[in-house]
Order: sequence, then structure tokens, then C-alpha cells
Amino acid sequence: MQPISQRSNRRSTQINADTSDTYINGTVRSGGIAVEGVTVSTNTSITTTTDASGFYSLAVTGTYQLTVAKEPVYYTNSSVTATVASGVDVQDIELVRKPTGTISGSVTNA
Repeated sequence: MQPISQRSNRRSTQINADTSDTYINGTVRSGGIAVEGVTVSTNTSITTTTDASGFYSLAVTGTYQLTVAKEPVYYTNSSVTATVASGVDVQDIELVRKPTGTISGSVTNA
């Protein structure tokens, strides 16, 4: 009887997982209170909206000028520059509420 030779059909497969995800994360607040529904955008038109806790996250790599806006209640803030090369860059942003009030009086013909 002759020995039986077996040949393996196994093949080596290499899977490259991209673990270099980078993010700009933060919270948008006004007077210390989280603001929901704020549009956060980059100078390259990548946008997201804050959740109920004011949190936002952008999956980006590089340097970006961020603009946050929620009209008509808050002034737009475009003073934030974020740079992320690896990991997470945290950029918490403050919005200033526009003043409100009541105007009263009378108009007369001069």
C-alpha cells in the first residue's frame, strides 16, 4: 500500500482594516446649555447636525474651518479651526444667543 499524499487547499488571505479613522467631535453650547439641531459644517461642505445633547462628530482628516449655525436664534460662529491627523480632535463650540425683546410705541405722521 502506498502512502496517500494530501495537499492543502488553504490560502492565506490578508485583510487590511482601516484603523486610521479620524474625527472632529465636540459639543455645541450656549451659556453652558447644550444646543440641539445646530448645523456644523466644514469649509469643504461636510456637514452634520447636533443631537439632543449638543454632540456632533465629523469623520475627517486634515485642517478645517468649522462654522456652526442655528438661525434665527443664534449668531453664526465661524471662528473655530480644527486640525486632526490621527484619533479624535475635540472642539467644543459656544454659540451666542441673539438678543430678543419687545418694541412698543406709536407711529405718527409728521
